[in-house]
Amino acid sequence: MATAQSGEGNDVTWYPNSSATTHMTPIEDILSTKSTYRDTSSVVVGNGTKLSISHIWHTRLGHCGSRAFDMLKHKDFIIPESKFSNKCIACKMGKARRLPFTSVEHCFSTLLYLIHSDVWQSPISSNLGYHYYMCFVDDCTCYTWIYPMKYKSKVHSIFVTFQKMAENLFDRKI
Repeated sequence: MATAQSGEGNDVTWYPNSSATTHMTPIEDILSTKSTYRDTSSVVVGNGTKLSISHIWHTRLGHCGSRAFDMLKHKDFIIPESKFSNKCIACKMGKARRLPFTSVEHCFSTLLYLIHSDVWQSPISSNLGYHYYMCFVDDCTCYTWIYPMKYKSKVHSIFVTFQKMAENLFDRKI
């Protein structure tokens, strides 16, 4: 969609293409049938959807922001009646960010009070044939234990082994 600009001044006459109503042109000679489009706020396209002219300008100009839109309007490159609206879904999605994890304020001062664990699979098996690894991290000391596993089904037996070792080593229950 475009507006015509001639040497005598700015012609903001819109010509919808009758064979494909989603197209408009400032060059009336390329249309077989034409009619002047007088509405300055929206355009009705072939499927009946009403599109805001300012939104069409926004998308055609590469999703420009309000400052660029206002500058183009001020220099009479786009229709003066057009108003910038930040209702563009694509722009909102492009500016969206994943929220950061919240900081955890608790820190346990008791050994083995809270233990974090995880199991992960390596994309490459080790020389000894280990495909999985189980990790335990004590929240108080950040001390970490890692156990290699050939089969994921060994998780329970690894946990029992870790539990006995940690309780004997630190003389306290998990």
